Amino acid sequence: MEETTNVLERKWKLIKHTFDYADRVGLAELFADYLDFIKDKPELGGIIDNLQGRGLIPKDIFLDWDGVRSWKKEESVLSDAIRDNFHQLHKLHTCLINEIYAISVEKNESKNETKKIFFDQERSRLHIRGKKIKIQKFSDQYHALRIIFCEPNETSKEWFFSEIAERAGDGTLTVNHNKKYYNATYQIRKKLAMEGFPEFFVSTRQSVKINLSYLS
Repeated sequence: MEETTNVLERKWKLIKHTFDYADRVGLAELFADYLDFIKDKPELGGIIDNLQGRGLIPKDIFLDWDGVRSWKKEESVLSDAIRDNFHQLHKLHTCLINEIYAISVEKNESKNETKKIFFDQERSRLHIRGKKIKIQKFSDQYHALRIIFCEPNETSKEWFFSEIAERAGDGTLTVNHNKKYYNATYQIRKKLAMEGFPEFFVSTRQSVKINLSYLS
């Protein structure tokens, strides 16, 4: 929609300039050109219907097409009717641009949201690309994810199971801690694969890290 927005802005700028110079003949052609452009863009028609449905612009905001073109046959004087039409078109243009911008922002936020990967400790939910995966709270899997996602700048690093155990407060470290958190991350990996996220973890017997393809 960026190109459509740019075209609308260029057309409106020219209309505003022509209106300021009270060129009725030129204004009629530009009005018709602007309206023709909207008519040829189905996506704009949908936005206009939405704006009208929400009461942001009146149902009769569109000008009479033949009436606009007929201005060229009359005197080059800006009548009250033409001034009213100009202000109506200005309102339509402003609403269109604002709505297109809002749609763009919403799409970008949605796109960013689907890219997010984080662990909600309070609800014990792993969020991956818009999907929530339930993890048993206070389980080994829970503590492994809690540690891995604790600091955003450390999420991509390689985590040794001994470090996870230490941060989880497991007390005196033993060989069993490697097995404990290896098994925990293995079960998480298995669960995520079933949810459509294969190879989430890259593991060795001593360490684990998130597959970088999920972080890009």
